[in-house]
Amino acid sequence: MDFAAFLRCAENLVEAPDDPRGGAADRLPILRQIGAKISNTAPLIASVPDQILVQNTSTPTLYFPMGDAETSFGSLIVTATSSNPALIPNEPPQFALGGVNCQRTLVVKPLDNQTGRAAITLSVSDGANLTSTSFVVDVISAGRPPTLTGLAGRQIVAPGRTPDERASPWMMPGRQPTASF
Repeated sequence: MDFAAFLRCAENLVEAPDDPRGGAADRLPILRQIGAKISNTAPLIASVPDQILVQNTSTPTLYFPMGDAETSFGSLIVTATSSNPALIPNEPPQFALGGVNCQRTLVVKPLDNQTGRAAITLSVSDGANLTSTSFVVDVISAGRPPTLTGLAGRQIVAPGRTPDERASPWMMPGRQPTASF
């Protein structure tokens, strides 16, 4: 129950004749003063993990709970924005927000034939306060397989085989391992 509902309930109380503090009507000004001092808390929103997508695909349905102590779920405003509109424009076809009550969903669809990185910011507002969380979407080329380079002093050995004593192309002294997508 929010404070306004509590106050409406208190206004309808019947005075108890044996109450030494007086009836409920005597306490309503105090209750109103208390209510005026209660601040509106910010809504809450859960984080979403970073996503790696292959070009021309979309994210799976991403679930994120959200809510607010004073505001009904239907009155909360949920938005999604991209830091890279050339990859993921800030328009409805690229962001499909859904869900009901506290369990909300998002599907992100980057533009076709594009690669790159975008930070996606999910926000929830109760009209007075705004809370946000961000995650990264990396879109990689469909025709470019991942690479692994610079494994200093390491060999890749097939199962059941023993390492070769001779230098191999995988042994590059002085280089740090890196991976790219």
